Amino acid sequence: MSTMKLASTVLVAILVAGVTGCGVQYGAGTNGDATIVISLSGTPTAGDGSSADGRTTVTGSSQTTGAQPETEADLPSPGATTARPGVTEQSQSNQDNRAERVIRIGQGCLGAKYTFGAPPSMAPKVFDCSSFTQYVYSKVGVRLPRTATQQAEKGQKVTGALTKADLVFFHISSRKQPIGHVGIAVGDGRVLHAISKGVTFSSLSGTWKKILLEERSRRVL
Repeated sequence: MSTMKLASTVLVAILVAGVTGCGVQYGAGTNGDATIVISLSGTPTAGDGSSADGRTTVTGSSQTTGAQPETEADLPSPGATTARPGVTEQSQSNQDNRAERVIRIGQGCLGAKYTFGAPPSMAPKVFDCSSFTQYVYSKVGVRLPRTATQQAEKGQKVTGALTKADLVFFHISSRKQPIGHVGIAVGDGRVLHAISKGVTFSSLSGTWKKILLEERSRRVL
């Protein structure tokens, strides 16, 4: 190799080393050309032109530089996924939060007056039983129809124990239809509903227990 060509090769190696922060070694190659060895840190990527120990060889006036590997921070952790983590738990948490909101909104209406057949336009000052439930659930994004009988067809049938914010239905003997009243289960064996004395809590025992249509309870959240 000519002196000028060797000097050019060494200069290229020094420039590469200066950019990458690598060490430089040089000596004679197998074909008589000068061989410059630049030591790189990290693990080479297959096919990147690097040697097995992470070094890049520059021979003559040509240069091959190994691609820098990803750092540990760039790599996904074991078992990482792009899906939203804990989606099932999150869905349950959202449902619980909405149920608590339903109860809080209903509690905010305590004492509101009752008028049979009160239209939705009178909310939140005046309700009947189904306009009350319709109003409360609308505040958490659930659209319910106007009457108790219609609301009993929404959501899913409750097959086990009641949970907070389930709709509960009652038979009123003075009404012609099987379902004559609707309220909101709030836990602890109580219901929040609009009755003749206004929006109030009642215990699901005694008279209310006797007329409760347990098989018609619905879960709409």
